[in-house]
Formats: sequence, C-alpha cells, structure tokens
Amino acid sequence: MPFDFCLYHLGWRQSRFRHCRPPKTKVVPVEDSIQGRTIVDNYRWLEDSKSPETQAWVGQELTYTRSMLDVLAGREKIEKRLETAPDHRQHRA
Repeated sequence: MPFDFCLYHLGWRQSRFRHCRPPKTKVVPVEDSIQGRTIVDNYRWLEDSKSPETQAWVGQELTYTRSMLDVLAGREKIEKRLETAPDHRQHRA
C-alpha cells in the first residue's frame, strides 16, 4: 500500500501505464554447491555485461524505465535542482 500511495503522489496514474510492462527475463538456472548446500541462481547470465544478450536485455530495461520515469510530474524541476547541486564526489574527508 505505501508504494502505491507514493506512486500516486508522484504523478503515477495506473491507467496510463497498463500497456507498459518490464521486459521478460529468461530464467537459466545455474546450480552451485557451497558448503554442502545447493544454491540456484536463475539470472547469472545477466552478470556477463559484454554478452550481446545481456546488453539487449539492459537496453530493453532502460527503455521500460524511461517510459515510466519520464512522464512523472515534477521531473524537470528535480532534474534542474540536481544539475545545480554541488558535486560531493569532489569533496573528500
């Protein structure tokens, strides 16, 4: 419920996004045995950032993300504020 509340107040209108869906992510189970326990990683294939398949998936995910975030009310105002904010990476202790 809090997530839905936040999205509503950020300008989310569920009816506007019914056609938007994140990209399908294929499941390729890889099993490892660690200290006698079997661990299954269904998404290890995504760890290879140089793989054309991973790059295609990331591109689809970014397109989906942009389709959701770019339409939020007040986005331009936040973006301008961030552009004028000091760059804290330059200041080290």
